[in-house]
Amino acid sequence: MTESTGSWGVIGIDAGGSSTRARALVNGAESQTGVGGPANALTPNISVFKESVETALRDLPPVATIVACVAGAGSAPAKERVLRVLRELRPGTTAVILPDYAAAFYALPAGTDVAVIAGTGSVVCSPNTYDSGWLVSGGRGWILGDHGSASAIGRDFLEGYVNDFHEWPAWVSDEVAALYGDADWRAVVRTIHSADTPATRLAAAAPIVTRLVAEGDNYAQTILDRQLGRLAETAVAHAQRIAQEYALVGLAGGLWQSAEAVGSFWAQLNRLNDRIRLGSTAQVDPLDGALRLAVQLTNSDS
Repeated sequence: MTESTGSWGVIGIDAGGSSTRARALVNGAESQTGVGGPANALTPNISVFKESVETALRDLPPVATIVACVAGAGSAPAKERVLRVLRELRPGTTAVILPDYAAAFYALPAGTDVAVIAGTGSVVCSPNTYDSGWLVSGGRGWILGDHGSASAIGRDFLEGYVNDFHEWPAWVSDEVAALYGDADWRAVVRTIHSADTPATRLAAAAPIVTRLVAEGDNYAQTILDRQLGRLAETAVAHAQRIAQEYALVGLAGGLWQSAEAVGSFWAQLNRLNDRIRLGSTAQVDPLDGALRLAVQLTNSDS
């Protein structure tokens, strides 16, 4: 899926449930990062997607190639939707569309076998050496899957909040009001149900859970362990698919900024399998991976 151009340079795009970010590399110099709103190739309202991408690209220079790693862009029809938007925004530019997890994987250190990605959504992936594609486990979106993601953790917390399942510390209602405009459960329900991107609004509550865990709240610890336990199960099943004696797992995505989340996931992983090793937990930026892919693809074509 490409369009040709005579311009030189590349742009990498990382688009997901939290934001759309883009960066250019022209003549060896990187541009500033353009930032737009949430973007998913499967969103019913394509104008929301287009606005997010347009904002991210607005101040970036003309280039020859754009590699866009986009949430939901795992199928041919979804890739075509993204391609149509990029053709309209950057006519004449070669565009390569990949799922967002490709950017996250290539941002991880060399030698990583399996990427466990947990941001607004979640997925476990690794390159498929047999067909140059991807092995993917989990995902399924915020309604039917994405276990261990910020949206799933936030949803678990908000279910407890709006149904009064737990006695919360006083600061929790202040945080909920800051996120959803009002601490009243009715306002929270209305805000979530009317959101253009509900997964993003759910994910915003995940830091409340990790803060509660840090304070020793057992209810929050149960939420975190339950969600990350399911993500660990997905990671173990995925590692078995690649049939290696040992698998080195890398973590990517905003959830892993939380030491509580990393600790919970690692404990669940150790409980399930002792042949999976956790690599560096240093934060990686999927946008770096998208730009790296753009350079690699351009070099392979030259």
